[in-house]
Formats: sequence, structure tokens, C-alpha cells
Amino acid sequence: MVTEGIRPGVICLHEGAWPDLDPQVGICKNGAVNVLTKDIPTSRLGNGCAGNTALAWLEKYTGPALPLTAFDPPANA
Repeated sequence: MVTEGIRPGVICLHEGAWPDLDPQVGICKNGAVNVLTKDIPTSRLGNGCAGNTALAWLEKYTGPALPLTAFDPPANA
């Protein structure tokens, strides 16, 4: 959603979504921010979270609606 509350060139993603990857399309259907960031520390000294800042390229998805399957039970359950 584009709003005036977010500066141009900035993407705001809320945290806490379960990953729901579609291997055929190559996207996360549930909006999990962790698919965009690496799980690495800021440095060996600071060891802080580097996942709160990332460069990303955004483009509007114009394909068909993909079924959300993040909350389905595992196939072998």
C-alpha cells in the first residue's frame, strides 16, 4: 500500500509473518520480511541485528492471487 506516511523510496514491512514461499513464482505469499534480509550480525564486536536495514528492489505483483498456505498443517502431520 502506498501512503503519504512513508517517504518515497522507502519500504515498510511489518515483522512476524510466517514464511510462505512459492517456488514457482519465487516470492513469499505471506509477506515475511526475513526473506529479504540475511541472518548475520553487524560485526564480531557489536554482534547486533543487521536485519532491520536492507536495500531492496520493489515491483508491483500483477499475477494471479496465490493461495496462502502458511497456516496449513505439514503434509506429513
